[in-house]
Amino acid sequence: MKKTAINTAVFLMIFLAAFYAGVGGMRSGVIVYKNKLEMQKGEIAKEKEKFLKFYPWVEKLPDLIVLLLTCCSFSLVGSSILVVRDLALKHENVITRSHTIVIISGFFIGLIILGLSYLLPVVLINEGGKIRPITLMFLSLFGGMYSNKLYEKLSHYVNKMFKEP
Repeated sequence: MKKTAINTAVFLMIFLAAFYAGVGGMRSGVIVYKNKLEMQKGEIAKEKEKFLKFYPWVEKLPDLIVLLLTCCSFSLVGSSILVVRDLALKHENVITRSHTIVIISGFFIGLIILGLSYLLPVVLINEGGKIRPITLMFLSLFGGMYSNKLYEKLSHYVNKMFKEP
């Protein structure tokens, strides 16, 4: 019983930390407006100030690190959703070793999603050439939720690419 409580507490802390970090990584989608001429400078400054009170570390990191953190964090949230769904469907109370592996693998799916975002510019890049953080966040979330299937598909395509004629 004690081990179950500890596992659940660790799982919840990881989930909440990933969610916090992932939302913080969306800063460029929240602070930068598409049409700055229509927005008053005071409103933009107030919005940025409010955001940075809750996420002070975001402004100090380079954009690439913020994107990487956002992808990995939301993939982690997605894999956590997968574990919770699995536990609910099987009516289990214990987070097992395989669940931990799913969560870790979901985290690394974020790296793959970020890499794919540079390969698929039509879907993820806006007019200014910057990656859309909201789109990237949801791709990472779903990538984490379906990490096992995503690994299988990517492995299949990579094997096809490097197959000898």
